[in-house]
Amino acid sequence: MDETKEINNWVITLLNNKSLNGLSTYLKELKQGRFFEERYFELHLKDESDRVSEKPIIAGLYFAGRGKWIKPWAEIRYFYSVDFQKEKGKRESVSLSKEGRDLSLFRLLANLIPSGGHLSVEYQDDETAKALELGVPAAASPIGFLLWKNGFRWFKNWYFPEGWKEGGTKLQGNKPLDEENRRKREEEMAEQLQEFLESLPGMGLGAIGAKAGRRARDILSEMEARRNR
Repeated sequence: MDETKEINNWVITLLNNKSLNGLSTYLKELKQGRFFEERYFELHLKDESDRVSEKPIIAGLYFAGRGKWIKPWAEIRYFYSVDFQKEKGKRESVSLSKEGRDLSLFRLLANLIPSGGHLSVEYQDDETAKALELGVPAAASPIGFLLWKNGFRWFKNWYFPEGWKEGGTKLQGNKPLDEENRRKREEEMAEQLQEFLESLPGMGLGAIGAKAGRRARDILSEMEARRNR
């Protein structure tokens, strides 16, 4: 098998026709980018009647890595919900935040990224943008939480993109290289989240702060449970 087919088959195997609690993924588009290792892709959803969503739930660029030092990465746009065309011209809108479908979707994307690689998710004028602007730790923002729950432990907020090739604002999550790095990053995030929760009552963040607080407590509880095993 040549390398082009190998990369294509890897992406197809990990992303296509995967179950999402009553929905399934459908890799509608996959094509090579500027470089041999790049693949542009559009991931749609299918419902139980095999109808395909009108627009993708994910549109992204995947880089398969190069040699020993350049790890695989991906940069995506996540659209949160999709519409299905129903009978008589009606549409049904389905949000992935219900029933944990968004966590399952990001788990599929995380499978593309090995230790040391990263996944960047664009955001624009949404709850993630507002949370980060208000000082919420990255892991307690909506997008950051999805990344954290799927193994990403270090974040960079590309609020001021460095040049036109960097694209729009995005939150980058990195997977740790090894167990030592994972523990270090988790300790750092635990401190950030504890400080955030202690300060939260006086920050006046309203509903955004309340939801971020729940995410922060979820992450801290998960880390505590792991330590007690």
